[in-house]
Amino acid sequence: MITLNAEKKYINLLLYLLLIAFVLVTYTLDLYPGAHQIDYSDEQSFTITKKGMLHSEQHKVIKTEESTLKVALIDYEVNFLKALWLAGIIVFSMFFINLVNLLEHGSIKPALIISAIYIVIFIGALFVYIDRFLFVNEVIRKLIV
Repeated sequence: MITLNAEKKYINLLLYLLLIAFVLVTYTLDLYPGAHQIDYSDEQSFTITKKGMLHSEQHKVIKTEESTLKVALIDYEVNFLKALWLAGIIVFSMFFINLVNLLEHGSIKPALIISAIYIVIFIGALFVYIDRFLFVNEVIRKLIV
């Protein structure tokens, strides 16, 4: 019986380490839907890069007072999207680990209640993510025209 509990602890530890590794890789490589990067290195223009799965688009924007404010807004929103995506990964992973643990102990009712709560949170976060993503794309579209 001791080895079974030790195996479960090692499996849980492995799941947590995989979660941490996935979050770090996602954050460092900007792997999230609708990834945008802003390059501030040029003194007279900004470069906004929209990275997709198969291609990326680059747009140069001349620095003006208005464009600087819009780029700052885009930068803020992109950071918010990153944080929301990473939080979503962590919350979903913790939900999955929690659900497996509850089902192993035979706690069906709490597992169903927690699942319903997580689904509502996930749907709300998804709508916020989509709304912010569309807002960023709209600001970029108006900025490059």
